[in-house]
Amino acid sequence: INASTDPCKGDSTRVNSDDNGKYFCVPAAVLESASIRKRYHIGKKTGKANFGTLVVPLKMRAGEGTIPFDFTTDFTLGTSFGYSWRVSHFNRHYLSLVGVFGITSVGVDSTSTRGFVTNDNTKYSAITPGIGLIFEVEGFQVGAVLGSDIIGGNVGTNWVYNGKLWYSFGIGYQFLRRETK
Repeated sequence: INASTDPCKGDSTRVNSDDNGKYFCVPAAVLESASIRKRYHIGKKTGKANFGTLVVPLKMRAGEGTIPFDFTTDFTLGTSFGYSWRVSHFNRHYLSLVGVFGITSVGVDSTSTRGFVTNDNTKYSAITPGIGLIFEVEGFQVGAVLGSDIIGGNVGTNWVYNGKLWYSFGIGYQFLRRETK
């Protein structure tokens, strides 16, 4: 098309561009339709810091030697901080690495303290550091957390799981929130 006879020139419903003397005319509605998708950059340079609250509703502690396997619902509430990366050019898919620091109430008994605590199902407060990996697909999240519970004092010294690693996972929870982009 010759520039002087360009039918798109001055038409606000169309977008035109000059490319080496050739003109391309595309209706503006096409650019706004679902057939044209925005392509996002991915990789380490596109990461963003994130902060939030993380709830760990259950924990599994591996057994070793005389220490038995333990599956518990010791509820941990803590803060999370980390970094998220977009892993899809076209969809809202993210991978996040997070650090966790929280507090929890753990159940101890005669078995888990080798007789030091004589009451069954006694609760003690513990601090909980950890690290997690969260994968998000269009707002649905799957996460895994590895951490440890630390009780101070004589009870902590005698508790067989003190400082030992536990692991947990979650499906469908909103672990992290970010602005939609």
